[in-house]
Amino acid sequence: MEIAAASSSTWNADSGLFMKLLIAQLQNQNPMDPMSNSEMITQMSQLTAVDGIRQLNDNFLDILELYKVIGGTGLLGKQVEYEYEGGIFSGLVEAVSTRDSTLKLTVNGVEVPLNKVSKIL
Repeated sequence: MEIAAASSSTWNADSGLFMKLLIAQLQNQNPMDPMSNSEMITQMSQLTAVDGIRQLNDNFLDILELYKVIGGTGLLGKQVEYEYEGGIFSGLVEAVSTRDSTLKLTVNGVEVPLNKVSKIL
């Protein structure tokens, strides 16, 4: 429900901007060579396509986050070797979390970014 609301608010904001641009374009067009209906429809179609691509991109980002979490949960209970504050340590993965689009594993009570894990033992 929240995703639909966010999408519709994005569409409303973009469509409002489009309407302002369209009105400005109509007010400033050459009266001897006005914009045709097909040109206006083309512009509206392009706006709709751009909005659809943006929504698709947002959905792909959500899916990527989900895959990160799923991949991380596969490491729960596994022994890993990781770098922390200049040293190499190993321990059991106790928890998985994401913050700022970074997958973090909790190992020995320490949050370790996945890119600091060098081995799965």
